[in-house]
Parts: sequence; structure tokens; C-alpha cells
Amino acid sequence: MLKLKYNTNIRVFCRQKQNIYRNGVLFKWISSLIRQLQEPYIAIILKEILQALYYLHFNQKMHRDIKAANILIHKNGTIKLCDFGVSSNTTSSFQKLQTFVGTPYYMAPEVILNQEYDFKADIWSLGITTIEMATGKPPHYDQKPQVAMKKIINEESPILEGNLSKQLKNFISCCLKKQPEQRHSAEQLLNHNFIKLAKKPSYLLDLLDIDISQKKVLQCQKVNKQGQIQ
Repeated sequence: MLKLKYNTNIRVFCRQKQNIYRNGVLFKWISSLIRQLQEPYIAIILKEILQALYYLHFNQKMHRDIKAANILIHKNGTIKLCDFGVSSNTTSSFQKLQTFVGTPYYMAPEVILNQEYDFKADIWSLGITTIEMATGKPPHYDQKPQVAMKKIINEESPILEGNLSKQLKNFISCCLKKQPEQRHSAEQLLNHNFIKLAKKPSYLLDLLDIDISQKKVLQCQKVNKQGQIQ
């Protein structure tokens, strides 16, 4: 298990999905919550993840598989970044990698093209994850992986459509530049106007309450008119 600690509320660690516990409490998976998150929740989660990425990148480490399924919420609202099965160390802040790893829908263009890449590939994946949190799915999710990767390479960068704030749309744009050198770093994104709107992580407790309420509604919907469970 890779475990990194630093002086914020975040802990960065890796363990099997089925066995992620701390003090006997099962961590909540972002991907198991409601399909679309409201912007205040997105801002909190992004700020916490950016702090984790800043720490990783500062210590010459890359995650290489950022996605909602690898983000956990503890019952106290603390955010955890996990699953470092494909993470990598670099011996220099300028060293680049050339290994084809990650989840296709979240991969940066340079990774798909098997070009050299650095920590900016994590930033691309974060941008895709932001779209996933806002819309419920990553771009091209309805396509086969090979088709999705071709679209990532050949089409314009994904944009966030709909009735969402300019700040959030701009944040995504800063992450999803086709040229890695044009993407913002984690440090720069921490100073983005959208991230400055983030409240304390404890506000995420409301999100967990919503999840519990929705599950109760779904359970009630399974009861038919005869009062039997379908």
C-alpha cells in the first residue's frame, strides 16, 4: 500500500476497493453517489484533489488514473485519493514518461499517442473527472474504448455545456488543453476563481445525507401495490 501524508485533511493512499476501511468505517465512493453533483460540492472535491495532486507532483509522483471511481468520501467529509496501481515516480521534475497506462476515457492525448508525458497528464484526467462529476458521465462514455481514444486525439477538447457557471467551464478549459504545456498546473488551478468558491470539506456531509435519502426512496419504489418487494 502506498500511503502519503501531508499537512492538510487529505490522505493519499491505495488499497483494494473492497477493503478500504479506516477505524472500521467504509469509505464512500464518489461514483456511487448521485449522478450529477452540484457546483458547490464539485468545488470542494476539486480543491481537495488538487491539494493532493500538488503534493504528489511536488514530490515527483504521478497518479496516472484520476477518475471519480478513485475518489473517496469519508463519513466526516474528508476526501481521499486512492488506487495508485499505475502511479509512477519520476527522478526529476523535468523527466517525462512514455508508458501507456490509465483508463481510456480519461487519458490525455499525449498518453494515447504514446508520446512522452509528465504530470500535466493528471491535469487532463482531472478535467475529464470534473465533467463526469457535473454531468454524471465522462465524454465519449457511450463509445467503445478504442473509438473514444480516437475521438480524444482527433476531436476538439471536450467542453461543458448546459446551464453551468462560467467559472466551472473555464476551470475545465484550463485542464483540457490539447498541448500539455498550455494546461495549468495543480498549483495554478488551486488559485482558480472556481476553486476559491470552495467551502470546508464538512459541507460534503450534506452530499452523504442526500445519498442515504435517495437510497431510501429507491427502496420504497421497489415495493409494489401489494406491499411486496419485487
